[in-house]
Amino acid sequence: MGKMDLIVTVLLISFLLMRTDIQASILQEDNIYHQIVNTDNILLADYVPPNLVKPNVLFYNQGNLEQNYIEQEAAIALEKMFNSAKQEGITLVAVSGYRSYARQLMLYNNAISNHGIDYKGVAIPGASEHQIGLTMDIVGVSGHLLQQSFDTTPEWEWLAQNAHLFGYIMRYPADKEHVTGIIYEPWHFRYVGEELATYCYTNNLALEEVKDFEAKDFYFNELFQKLVTSLNIVNYNSSPFYNIDIEYTSIKFTNSGLQSYVFRV
Repeated sequence: MGKMDLIVTVLLISFLLMRTDIQASILQEDNIYHQIVNTDNILLADYVPPNLVKPNVLFYNQGNLEQNYIEQEAAIALEKMFNSAKQEGITLVAVSGYRSYARQLMLYNNAISNHGIDYKGVAIPGASEHQIGLTMDIVGVSGHLLQQSFDTTPEWEWLAQNAHLFGYIMRYPADKEHVTGIIYEPWHFRYVGEELATYCYTNNLALEEVKDFEAKDFYFNELFQKLVTSLNIVNYNSSPFYNIDIEYTSIKFTNSGLQSYVFRV
């Protein structure tokens, strides 16, 4: 066994031993703000979130309506987001926040009656994020009420670039329908906290993708850095000794003798 093979073997064994003690930290399953609600994670019919409040923002339908309430921390963040947008000349409008199981059931039955059983525009009862009180459907004074064309407006453009700074993510992106199981909803924003929202925004992730992506991302970077350090590659982007081909879950080193070494996570 050559020196390089020995180094790699030791590193891989050490790394595999480390993996059993490492847990993904961005998505915390016991954190209510990180809770995933979908067809695989159904809420009970009688679940009502604690601390529902009515945020001081502009509503599409004014009044003491169920849909005008949202969880307290999410409400505070929503107010900050709306105020920040207003300072930049953008007027946002809140349409629908908390939604009870009973109301979701009514909306679902109506949607199936009108569009058929395969319609993915309305979540089944118990699988709607509105029931946990951390979601707000948002539009703007430009119109396009709950329409995919909302993404042509300056209000959506502002939200797409800034919502994560206030802990919100666009929950159902256009390119993630196969992951979320829900059609593209550019108006649907979910509060998850600033750290997780920024992580999703930076890496273009739906909430369902975070756990697996974070684990791969962490393990890959750990292995990569250990290999680079052990092989004494100071500037691995322009090393005269190794040509490095980096893929999502593997690293390929080719030395000056054209011997290739591929390491996979």
